[in-house]
Amino acid sequence: MRTKLNVENKTVINSTGFPAYDNGVNTPHDIPSLLTLEVSYEILSSLRASIGYHHFFDTSANMADDRQKYLS
Repeated sequence: MRTKLNVENKTVINSTGFPAYDNGVNTPHDIPSLLTLEVSYEILSSLRASIGYHHFFDTSANMADDRQKYLS
């Protein structure tokens, strides 16, 4: 499941010169979903073969300024 985050900056100074990092600015940056599959087989008691697959659903997680559109 995708986790929606909306992070608020808490900086000591009100104006940093970078608007995205100023005090009180909310930035959406979700954590993407993750699908993980693994298969393992014990060939001998001292030998095991395994394979795994991991897929992050990055394009479905929203980022500030719609940066997720640039992922391919």
